[in-house]
Amino acid sequence: MFAKRLRRDEVEGMGREVIEVFGKEAIALYKQNVRENTPEATKDLMQLTFFYEAEIDSKRWLKEEHLKILEDCGIHPNLEIVERATISELNKQIENKEAELGSVQGELVSAQSEVEKLKSTVNRLEGDILIAHGSWTKVVQKLKGKIRDVDHAQYRIRGLET
Repeated sequence: MFAKRLRRDEVEGMGREVIEVFGKEAIALYKQNVRENTPEATKDLMQLTFFYEAEIDSKRWLKEEHLKILEDCGIHPNLEIVERATISELNKQIENKEAELGSVQGELVSAQSEVEKLKSTVNRLEGDILIAHGSWTKVVQKLKGKIRDVDHAQYRIRGLET
């Protein structure tokens, strides 16, 4: 719409004031179209982008205003800005993941030390059980020996009684 009506030779013939006023009117019109979210608005915004880049790049404020409108519509004509933002976001995600990894590694070291403590406790208890088992085995053997002695004594006493 705006870009279709203006040709290069027409723009060259205009004074700076006319371009400035016409640019402000175009921005106001496109803001209205953007609010209505029409497909023509998107097409016209892209055409206007090319127009600004090709014809009136010296009017920095017009281009900046136009880029704000494009960003509001979700259109990013300058991919360098998007790439920088994406790289920045990815770097933040990497830093967050590295922090999480450090935390997990700390927890892992703590868990490993707990496992080592438990292993040493189990080994000590196994040793105690073996010692106790050996002691009980000796006690049982002594009791069995005494029972045999008592049985033998009773047998002898019975033999003497008869």
